[in-house]
Amino acid sequence: SCQKDIEQGSVAAAKTNEVTPIAEMSLFDREKPLENDDVFKKIDAFKAKIAQIEAGTMPETDDGTSENDAIWNIEALMNSQHGRADKPFNKIKTTTSTIRVDLNADGTISNLALLTALNEAQLKLTGQFDAVIDANKHVIAVDIKRKEPQAESISSVFLEVSSFVGSGNPSGPAGPGPQPLGPDDDWLWGLHLGKCPMPTVSTNVGTDAADKLNEIINRRPVSSRTFFTDVVSLAFNAEAFPNPNDVTPGDNYRDYLMYFQDTNLPYSACIASNDMIFYLAGANTIIEQVRPSGKNFISIDLVGTGIVTYLLHIVTIKYGIKHTNYNIP
Repeated sequence: SCQKDIEQGSVAAAKTNEVTPIAEMSLFDREKPLENDDVFKKIDAFKAKIAQIEAGTMPETDDGTSENDAIWNIEALMNSQHGRADKPFNKIKTTTSTIRVDLNADGTISNLALLTALNEAQLKLTGQFDAVIDANKHVIAVDIKRKEPQAESISSVFLEVSSFVGSGNPSGPAGPGPQPLGPDDDWLWGLHLGKCPMPTVSTNVGTDAADKLNEIINRRPVSSRTFFTDVVSLAFNAEAFPNPNDVTPGDNYRDYLMYFQDTNLPYSACIASNDMIFYLAGANTIIEQVRPSGKNFISIDLVGTGIVTYLLHIVTIKYGIKHTNYNIP
């Protein structure tokens, strides 16, 4: 299908469907972290509770934690201990595992079950981290949430433990800086196929347009140790974001803020450098557009794929409440 690539430069001059770039500073560093006092008090209180459970000194009258409190505390503790969202990376590996947590008759979680859940979540994270074979890896964030749908049971609940592990070093300086795309940044849309042209031998195989955009957007400034609480992931495909400035909808030219091509029409599997700049601005716009109130941008994971007769980018964007841990180097 790549042999049907068309020359996009001939139509680019006649188009004005641009997206205003967001370039004043990196999305990751745009908003300051929240003050940490209350969060650290809650995390420290949970750590103290776990220590008492392990020592067997918790009062028998205190033997029930709500599911929501357990999820928040386990996730917050693990992120404060392992999260290094401030470190640079150019690849993300997302892995999800499931743990089963026993419930009391009233639906709360007993102290023993709470300790077991924390230990199992830590083991899942260790296994997920060890499975990433890339060098220079680190945990970006951990997300704990209720698995849906649940198996029919009144005696237990299933939780999902998801880790986002970053690896590698993005090329170029970290943080805000000059436009990181140049005239030679013509990239094939996905499947890690490298640079254009195609089907002749490509260069930079192992990277594609989506990978390159991820690398630029996820670039981290130099800052103090940063972690997140209240982590959420939002997933979309390109069709969710039509280009509001599109001159001719449905012509396969910048119809969406993310890359989308209908292969029933003349199309291009190559994203030219000027279009890479367009999709970079589009991704930044989407990140701000769908950002939940009160949460900060963590990372973006664009993937170039094919679905039926379409070539497109799909995206997962992670958000959370940002904190800085000044006590850990």
